[in-house]
Formats: sequence, structure tokens, C-alpha cells
Amino acid sequence: MTTHVVGTAVKRREDLPLLRGRGCYVDDIKLPRELAAVFVRSSHAHAHIRSIDTSRAAQMPGVHAIYTIDQVRQLGPLLAQMQIGKMRPLLADGIVRHVGEAIAMVVADDRYIAQDIADAITIEYDIRTPIIDLDAAATDAIKVHDDLPSNTINLIEGGDGAAFAAVRDRDGVVVVTQKLINQRVNPLALEPRAVLADWNTAKLTFWTSTQMPFGIAGALSKIFGLPFSQVRVIAPDVGGAFGSKLNLYTEEVLACFASRELARPVRWTETRREAMAATTHGRGWSATATIVATKEGDLLAYELVGLADMGAYSQCFTAGIPGLGQMAALGTYKIPVAHFKISCVMTNKMCTDSYRGAGRPEAIYYLERMMDLLARKLQMDPAQLRLRNFWKTEEFPVTTAFGVQMDSGNY
Repeated sequence: MTTHVVGTAVKRREDLPLLRGRGCYVDDIKLPRELAAVFVRSSHAHAHIRSIDTSRAAQMPGVHAIYTIDQVRQLGPLLAQMQIGKMRPLLADGIVRHVGEAIAMVVADDRYIAQDIADAITIEYDIRTPIIDLDAAATDAIKVHDDLPSNTINLIEGGDGAAFAAVRDRDGVVVVTQKLINQRVNPLALEPRAVLADWNTAKLTFWTSTQMPFGIAGALSKIFGLPFSQVRVIAPDVGGAFGSKLNLYTEEVLACFASRELARPVRWTETRREAMAATTHGRGWSATATIVATKEGDLLAYELVGLADMGAYSQCFTAGIPGLGQMAALGTYKIPVAHFKISCVMTNKMCTDSYRGAGRPEAIYYLERMMDLLARKLQMDPAQLRLRNFWKTEEFPVTTAFGVQMDSGNY
């Protein structure tokens, strides 16, 4: 029997166990002989690590291992889908570049003992000036990575800037320009990130709160040189993600490494403070939008030029997110001429990546804000301005000024 889902109420099969408290998350899974991991993280946005003293911590009861970059450097930097800019080392390698960057990993009998041991590790820093402001970062007066030629690691540009300028400078047109900030946001899922690694002889079983279990399995296979068939990644119930768990993180790799080295299962569960500082952020654009129209309200041209904050490293899709924004930047409006230019700039902050729409909501924010400002200038109902400029049903399929093809629509 065929079930028609369009226009009908469909009962969700997954809800009942969750509503009854019978969900199963990573932190609910327990293995014999488990150990717990805790990370020592930077309290500075930019600093040279002068020394790491683990001598007192290494003598404390319950400690099984303390790892710094010297023990894991051979595993290479964190893998990323878009390898543009600087990839993240598994632990800070001589310099910390954002608050919350992991410097050392402690593995102990339980997380409370591990935290006490982590607190006993002494780190001496030579503090450097951090670069936080996007406009300042784009000047390269202070660089996040001295070995990169610039803080700007990618330029995403589309459309025709000269054609836009020609339309903007015509006599009799209405032009509205506004610089707008699309602020950084933190995903902050109800369930923080959590992992449990069990490296049993040649086979790795790995539980993680993730949106991409097969991607994680492929990455771990490559990092550790295991056949893909010997890596099993399990994503149980996930208590929220919003794109932030569409990533491979250092903690996932390091938990697997520690399990292999110690021949014991190793667990790590993120604290809420860590979720703010060490899980990818979203948004972080500063751009100037300009919209051009006739006095009657017909859109003629649109431009968005600005900067996108990449943070201190490139993670899975970091430097590609604004490109998704370009695809959506004209929305559902008939705009014959357009120009999009976003520079991807590194700063001393946690890196940005996918978050709820990934680049597209940022672009639409600018466009829709400009539609409201244009309506105000024209003294026109904002809804009527939008209706006037939607692509008409009979005009589909259409190709936008950015070359995006849309096959159908009825607004």
C-alpha cells in the first residue's frame, strides 16, 4: 500500500523512544575497562608555547598517558574536504592560534581524575597580539600564520562588477547601499560532542555523535592506515548538530590513537565550555550590499562585497562555505545584473564551517535586508516589492545572473 506524504500528517517513528527517555547517545554506551580523556586548552588567542611541564601531572594517581604534539605529529594535520589555507594540527604545534585550541591530552581512570591531572600541567606562553577584527585581518598587518602569504586564503567572486557599476551609475535609478554584519554564532547542540573509541587488535570500533559516520570512517581509515572494512563507526542517537557535527575533529582522531596505544577503550565527552570554544562556529560575515532599482520598484542590479571570517584553521568545508552563499545570493528575484565578491580571511578565533544552511542564510540575510531598505526608500509595501520582482511561473526554467539554474517555482 502506497503512503502519500504530501499534505498529510505522517507519524514520526523515532519520536517515542526519545520522549520516553529511552534514546541511546554516545555517553550512554559503556564498555569494560574504559578510560577517559580530557584536553588542556589555550586560554590565549595567540601565543608562542615556551614550555609544557607535565612532570607533576605524570606522577599523579590514575594517569595512563599524557600526549602533546610530539607524540602525534606523525599522524599529520586534521583532514579536510577543502584543503585551502592552513589545516589544523592535532594538538597545538608551538603556537596557539585561538582560545580553546587543544595543547595536551590526558588519559586517566575517569574524567574527574583526568581533569585534576590536566590542571596540574603547567604551560608557559609568550603572548602575541591576536588579530580579531575582520577588516584589520584583511590588511595582513598581523598574520595568523607567518608561513602563509596572506590572511586571505580564498576569494569567491561571481557575476560582473563592471556591468553592475554601469547600472548603478545610470541617471534616474534608485540606489541603496548598506554595510551589514552577519555575526558569528555557536551551534550549541543540546548534546555536546562525544566519542568512544575501542581499538581491539586490528579493528577499530568508534562511537561518535556525528552527522557523517561514513566520512569519519573513511578519514580514520586513511589516517591510521587501516582497511576501510576494519573501521566501524557508529552514530547512535544524536542530540542536535545543525552542521557542527558535519566535521572530523581532532578529539575523534586522538581518542582512537589513545585507544590503540593503551589497548583500552577511551571516551571523551565535550563540556559546555569546550562546545563554545572548540566546536566549529557559523556565519561571521561583514559585507556591503548595494541594490539598484527603478523608481517603480523593478530590480536592476545587486552587489555584495565583503569578508567572511574563517577563524584560525581550515576545517572540513571552511573556505568553501561562502561559495554556497553565492549560489543563493539572488534568492527568487529577477535581478538581471549582479556581482558577488567575498574574501575568506583568517583570524585568531575558532574556525567557521557548516551551520544551518551553510553560507546560504548569510547571503539571503543581506538580500532580504536590502529589499526592506529599498522598500522604505521607495515608500512601497515590502511585500508588494517582493511580489513585483519574483520570477514568474511561466518564465521557468531560468538562469540567474550567477549562472544558477532553477527549474521551477510558483511564488
